Amino acid sequence: GSADDGGKDGSADDGGKDGSADDGGKDGSADDGGKDGSDDDGGKDGSADDGGVCYGYNSDDSSTFCNTEAYVNRVNTAGLCGANDWRMPTRMELRSLIHYGRYNPAIDTNYFPNALSSDVWSGSPFADDSGKAWYVGFYYGSSDADGRRNNFVRLVRSKQ
Repeated sequence: GSADDGGKDGSADDGGKDGSADDGGKDGSADDGGKDGSDDDGGKDGSADDGGVCYGYNSDDSSTFCNTEAYVNRVNTAGLCGANDWRMPTRMELRSLIHYGRYNPAIDTNYFPNALSSDVWSGSPFADDSGKAWYVGFYYGSSDADGRRNNFVRLVRSKQ
């Protein structure tokens, strides 16, 4: 069975029904499940990120850096979906989305119909190495820590 019960257990994700950042892009959110080949919808939803290239990058201004903190700030500044409380999910929140009865992708595709079998960064640092963070892999449902590399990002909102 799935580790995600649609938020009935009080988890941070109910397939987007609570306004979370990922419902397969149905709400115009920051993540369309990679439908367009990127980790977001290319800025079509009004977000400030274009799916791989940061517009307005200035090496002297950290607010323009292409990193998860800057991305979250840009999404919150843009007021995506009328909200400004988007954040990186914890490792455990991401793991709660894993559907252990399937793979490629290891996620309930009824809730996330456009989800890819990709690695998704969490906001959880790796305690043994400050240069690493935890990610969750949605091909088999794995979880590991790694240094800087191009993983996807799926933002969530705090409980309402």
